[in-house]
Amino acid sequence: MQVVAADASPRQMTTTTTRLESGTLLVGGRELLARSPPEVTLRAGVADAAPGAAFLGTRAAVPSSRHVFPLGTIAKGWRWLSLFRFKIWWMAPKTGSDAAGVPAETQMLLLETKNGAEDAVYALMLPVLEGKFRASLQGAPEEELQFCFESGDPDVQTVEAVDAVFVNSGDNPFKLIKESIKILSKIKGTFSHIENKETPPQS
Repeated sequence: MQVVAADASPRQMTTTTTRLESGTLLVGGRELLARSPPEVTLRAGVADAAPGAAFLGTRAAVPSSRHVFPLGTIAKGWRWLSLFRFKIWWMAPKTGSDAAGVPAETQMLLLETKNGAEDAVYALMLPVLEGKFRASLQGAPEEELQFCFESGDPDVQTVEAVDAVFVNSGDNPFKLIKESIKILSKIKGTFSHIENKETPPQS
């Protein structure tokens, strides 16, 4: 259950929460994804301190060790920065605006939009680990944003991805990334933010 401050107006709630309505994903009061398939789900309210934090998931018809799920098309007016894995041990940046250009093996997608004289809104999409499966983002030629969900083992199969892609939004990209990593660290419990790591002893 999400607790709302007594002085929070409906306008504030609308522009800070992440919502999925009739195939449209809204973040920070702006349309981020359009034409999302009906199978796409949103689990919101995952962090009290960040009303925009949520998880995207979906479901397949048959079990498999590797799924490619469509999320929808990136709405007009957004531009993005991708960090994608081009080798097992290396990542590289790429920028663009169309969903088709998002590289395979994208590990982080930071998006920005501006509406006239209004301040910019930033959205962050982080594919994460869920159980024995890992997610990554990618684009498709039909201008569709997808996420790949795979276990790497043909014997480890599933039909659904519940919390596969973390989504958050804000007005400061640096703070957004930092706070989102902290939120994920708390939810997943599988890693620590650098501020909470101890310096290794020196010999």
